[in-house]
Amino acid sequence: NPEAIAVLATAMRAKDPDVRVKALEAFSASGDANALPYVRAALDDPAPEVQYAATLTLIEIQGEAGVDEMLTRLEKQPSVVNEVLRGVFHATNYMNLDMRSGERGDRWLDVLRRAVREDDNHTKLSAAHALAWNRHPDAAREIMTAYTTNTDAFLQARILHITVSLMSPAADEMLQRALENEQEYVREAAHYEVRVIERFGKRTYADGANGTGMLRPLKGF
Repeated sequence: NPEAIAVLATAMRAKDPDVRVKALEAFSASGDANALPYVRAALDDPAPEVQYAATLTLIEIQGEAGVDEMLTRLEKQPSVVNEVLRGVFHATNYMNLDMRSGERGDRWLDVLRRAVREDDNHTKLSAAHALAWNRHPDAAREIMTAYTTNTDAFLQARILHITVSLMSPAADEMLQRALENEQEYVREAAHYEVRVIERFGKRTYADGANGTGMLRPLKGF
């Protein structure tokens, strides 16, 4: 509906970022490719939540073609934008799009490998989530590298928790290393993970969603 697209395009100029996010959600619900120019423009919006919503919307409208477009964008960026990275990770999960095999899997892993080395801790942790969840043959090695190279105690503890919670194949080795870590904060985090396992049992990847099935995140996730 061209008239609906025009109304939503006007909403994209609203000062309130929440209004712009709602407009993007409406673009997505319409599934109309005519909305894509406005969606692409929103990827450069100054509000992080709008960038995130734009990433979801572009992939929801275009599917696999949208994933490839976003990977190209991430590859060309001088630094990985956290909200775009999160958007790709979330959208491809709840849309059940394969990000672990073939050329796309390799490209995604390269993006995550670079993102986990960014200076911004939020970006590092977003990349750690995606690496721990992904079953690319090299993903476990990369999440272990992220743990060992980020020597900040808080980051190591967070990466450990992510890796164990998302049942990465690297979890057992990382947990053992964390139990022997020279930093008390990391050791305490590792002992907490052990207590959780002792109380609730050890889950395996087969107990989870096999890398798929995540719901579309609510605002603020």
